[in-house]
Amino acid sequence: MNANVITSLFLLYSLVAGVVSLFVALALERKLKARNPATRPYRWGFYVGCSGVALTPFVLILALGVLVSVAKGQWPQCVLFLFLMSYFAIQAVCGWFIIQRCRWAWVVGTAATFNIVQWIICGIYAKNRWQEFVGVPYTRPPEEDAYRLLDAATKLEAQGRVHEALAAYQRIAERYSHTGAGRDAQVSIESLRAVIGSDPTAR
Repeated sequence: MNANVITSLFLLYSLVAGVVSLFVALALERKLKARNPATRPYRWGFYVGCSGVALTPFVLILALGVLVSVAKGQWPQCVLFLFLMSYFAIQAVCGWFIIQRCRWAWVVGTAATFNIVQWIICGIYAKNRWQEFVGVPYTRPPEEDAYRLLDAATKLEAQGRVHEALAAYQRIAERYSHTGAGRDAQVSIESLRAVIGSDPTAR
């Protein structure tokens, strides 16, 4: 088996493993959401982890290569196989624990890519999910929920459902009075009351 054949097989396996990892990551994401709906999406993390685990066959093949090289006394080749085996083993082990959302695995696995682009992407991603790496579910900040409700109330107002919108604004203003959304809701309340006071036909 020459180098071209080996390269072709490696590329084919990488392509298949990438596609399979994507589907497995999506399946794991659905299970995570079913178990803990409050947590942030972790599709990329699952994909990175699955991609690492997919390197396991290479670890086994290289381990066999090490044994064969030792038996034949081919020490330079043995050192090369041992190095590659260790590298892929680290990635595979980290991949498994990345799927489990372990901090240390994310840090080590990312560092071991020796890819600055990967470092930046995974660094930003980890920053947003750092607490969840130890199993703490994500809780949306009050401001985020408040603006989501404010958007819904604004849509009611745009549809002409003034009294419903007013009631929604009042709930937001009472519950989130300490936030920017609460203050915006209070402004909308005053505006709607003015509209209702000047137009008795307003619904």
